[in-house]
Amino acid sequence: MLAAFQDFLTQYFAVRTSKKLQELVGAAIQQKGKIAMKKNIETKIARSLLSLGISPGIKGFRYLIKAISLCISNDMPRGSFSKEIYPKIAKSYRTSSSSVERAVRHAINTGWARHDQEICTSIFGNSISGENESPSNVVFISAVSEWLRLHMDEGK
Repeated sequence: MLAAFQDFLTQYFAVRTSKKLQELVGAAIQQKGKIAMKKNIETKIARSLLSLGISPGIKGFRYLIKAISLCISNDMPRGSFSKEIYPKIAKSYRTSSSSVERAVRHAINTGWARHDQEICTSIFGNSISGENESPSNVVFISAVSEWLRLHMDEGK
């Protein structure tokens, strides 16, 4: 009787342990997939920024990737840049919101001076009034986010 009970306990805990192990492995695989998808999105954003003339050596380049990524993933509402997006980026980079806003503006202005007109027309359309006038931070981030979101949906 005792041996049968021990066998039962061994099998019971083996089954429970294997189920728990399967759950943990499944969760790890799912998390790894999310990380890979995030890296893929960030790579597409970086390529887009490079094609718009923004140099990766500029501090605002990283901030733009984060801001656009937040907009694409719907983690943040698009209308609340100064109240939500800039502070979130600032917190992750341990700086101030105004520093993030200024670095993003500098990156956009620098890139705009050497941008490819054809690419800009496809992304911004007629949302920019003057040809030499650089877009505001909000217009730039929103336009690039929507353009990437549309192109990612087409790729599905």
